[in-house]
Amino acid sequence: MQIDQIIDDWTDRIQDRISNVEFHWFKRIGETIKKIYEKKLDVLSLEYRELIATDLNKLRKLLRKAHIGNIKDIESLFNEITATVYEQGSKAAGKKGAVLSGAAVYKRAVSPLLKRVMRNYNSMAKSTATDKIYKDTMRKFVNKMTIDPEGLNMRNAMREAVRELSERGLSIVHYDNGRHPYARRLDSSVRVAINGEMSQVIQEIENKLAKEIQADSFEVSIEFAPAPDQELVQGKIFELEEWEKLQAGEPATDTDGEMHHLTHRIIGQYNCRHRGRPFIIGVSEPSHTKKELQQIINRNHSSIEYNGRKHTIYELTQEQRQLETELRRERKSYTILTQCRTLPYAEEFYQQSKNRIKDLRSEYNRLGDILAPFGIIKKPDRTYNYAN
Repeated sequence: MQIDQIIDDWTDRIQDRISNVEFHWFKRIGETIKKIYEKKLDVLSLEYRELIATDLNKLRKLLRKAHIGNIKDIESLFNEITATVYEQGSKAAGKKGAVLSGAAVYKRAVSPLLKRVMRNYNSMAKSTATDKIYKDTMRKFVNKMTIDPEGLNMRNAMREAVRELSERGLSIVHYDNGRHPYARRLDSSVRVAINGEMSQVIQEIENKLAKEIQADSFEVSIEFAPAPDQELVQGKIFELEEWEKLQAGEPATDTDGEMHHLTHRIIGQYNCRHRGRPFIIGVSEPSHTKKELQQIINRNHSSIEYNGRKHTIYELTQEQRQLETELRRERKSYTILTQCRTLPYAEEFYQQSKNRIKDLRSEYNRLGDILAPFGIIKKPDRTYNYAN
């Protein structure tokens, strides 16, 4: 199995576990909104405070259980990709007449990276912003509802509460360069972090393999729908000194004499799936010819018609990811509204959400049919927030 597929399979499983928590959480939110309306609870009442506190306690328990499972899966993912990359490297070394150190040596060498992954995941798990988001949103809902429980204020209160809670979801606190806090969805944060960190694990193993077989160069791996900032560098071979320059964000020259400068992100970082593979000039065979590399670029720039304008395959894969995100977000609204659709205006919003899901799913399938001939497979499971 290819490394990227292994990572996708495990991160899908990890993300699904968080999605299951979200399903139960948003279901409970809908039930709570209904209770608050039916009992006409005030934010200062003991029953209201106990209800909100109980909701958040139950959420913490669900998250705690999910995080324990995710920690185990992260370790399993680490073990599988370490073994797979080592096995691939061992076969390549055998062709070059080299003998590698044992697999256990490689695992020990990258174990500090696993510890870092675990620390980062635990840090994300502890930095949830959900408590404040939930308390603030429900307080605003109650205050607006109280003024006019049957009229325009109730309609606005319902719409705003569902929108805010579904859009922000289970969020964690991040900081920009100016150290200003902002919230980002937990499922997205976990997926991006694991993909990025596992790419670094793989690259560290490749670096050790390069030393053991005395490689004098690195060859950049291939993606068949590469991002614009990296399509010209993939498949290229860099001698060690030039590879170090490339990875330092400096201009670097490949073995064909072509200059490359990765100004946005270096190989293997910030969700980049490319990596450098050990290469010995005069011994190793390039994975692709120059003609094949150009064919990949030409294929990516196929100018596919979609919604009235031309797109590259890469651009359409980003459209596909965006549709998956929008479907997940809309399903959160739908889950909330399903539980409280008997309230004033909730049925209206419920039907709107149901129709939007139908439209988004149709568009997702249409785009999937466009991309299928190019080997880009849609993944409907990524569009759900549901309990297994």
